[in-house]
Amino acid sequence: ITIRLYDLSGKKLAEFEGSSPSFSPDSRQILTQVRTKYGSKTRLYDLSGKELAEFEGSSPSFSPDQRFILAALPEKDITHLYDLRGNLLAQYLGSVVPPDRFVYGFDGRLRLGFTQDGTQILTLTGDGVLRVWDIDKGLEVDGGLDDLMRRGCEQLKNFRHREDVRRVCPEG
Repeated sequence: ITIRLYDLSGKKLAEFEGSSPSFSPDSRQILTQVRTKYGSKTRLYDLSGKELAEFEGSSPSFSPDQRFILAALPEKDITHLYDLRGNLLAQYLGSVVPPDRFVYGFDGRLRLGFTQDGTQILTLTGDGVLRVWDIDKGLEVDGGLDDLMRRGCEQLKNFRHREDVRRVCPEG
């Protein structure tokens, strides 16, 4: 699919590959979705049609401050956070693409993704759990088991009185 951008006089300004175009908050960049035989890709373009970066995932969105891009991998129940150069910064459990079976808000939409202030991300897991993530506390990319244990124990700090928690998360 080709997307074409025209000015108000009807002059073609640029072409972009993909579908579902989304402008950046300052209207200087465009995100598109591209379906491949291996899944979905997101592409970032400037308004001249120059491709700036490519990301794994679909349903892309800019952060309110335009520093980050979210892209969903609903088949893996994961959402990726990227910088504008296409570098994967973090992963979050759950998707920003709601499944059809969920009830939506008053305006008919379930709003997932960045919060208005851009400090948190809302995802919905495949088993129906709505999660709120601080942007800087995603699942570290290649953080390994030690990182996973450290973050898990941080979440359990108010339960250190329990013997089972102390066995898994010794203080230190």
